[in-house]
Amino acid sequence: MQPKPLDQEPWQLSSECTTRATEPDGTRHDCDSAQPSIIEAPDGWVYDHQHYEEHISKNGTNNWVFLKFENFIRPFPDVPQIEYPTKITLSVHARSPGGHSTGRGWTKATYKGRMFSYKQLIDNVKDSLNLDCR
Repeated sequence: MQPKPLDQEPWQLSSECTTRATEPDGTRHDCDSAQPSIIEAPDGWVYDHQHYEEHISKNGTNNWVFLKFENFIRPFPDVPQIEYPTKITLSVHARSPGGHSTGRGWTKATYKGRMFSYKQLIDNVKDSLNLDCR
């Protein structure tokens, strides 16, 4: 039996911070995103955490991007290697450039991907694999 295409929906998550300019005396400044950006999948949906686009703009030093996939579910209890997240958290950090009066530092990150109905995934495979599914 041919599996049915899964319903899919796009997701996007962005976070950014911009520092004050490095001072004439060389004093540098740091910043963190004000709050982590968080998205949670609707009931019955999960994020594809293996295929996504990453767009990052940065200036200065110590530019960090923290992307975290969380709250994993296992749609097939008999196959623990298959798990999908239902929550994504993103935050960033930047430091202004070294030197004297060298400008601002920033980190801007955007991630795009897709989420899909895991209930449809279960329906597509449970008969062919004869698994105990949720």
